[in-house]
Amino acid sequence: MTNTCILTLIAPPEVEEKLLDHLLMSSASQLFTSHPVACHGTVVPHRNPQSQVLGRTASVRVEVRLDDAAADQFLQELHAEFKGAGLYFWLSPVTAGGEI
Repeated sequence: MTNTCILTLIAPPEVEEKLLDHLLMSSASQLFTSHPVACHGTVVPHRNPQSQVLGRTASVRVEVRLDDAAADQFLQELHAEFKGAGLYFWLSPVTAGGEI
């Protein structure tokens, strides 16, 4: 099995369509999911005064399955395309996966 990872992206809702279009066009993203989430915490990237009162920020969580070898290049592409857009990310290893 190829070494793979999951790139998790937290994005403001106004970036969602552009981000999903980018992922659909990318050959690096093998599989991805997206869903609306409420983002909590002190490092919320796109916090506004209303979300500070509510204690949460409406966000979109996108999880992308990538080959480990492609992850760094893909992150560089996202940085170039979405700089200043309020994306927050982390990478997690995948220990097993496939179709059942």
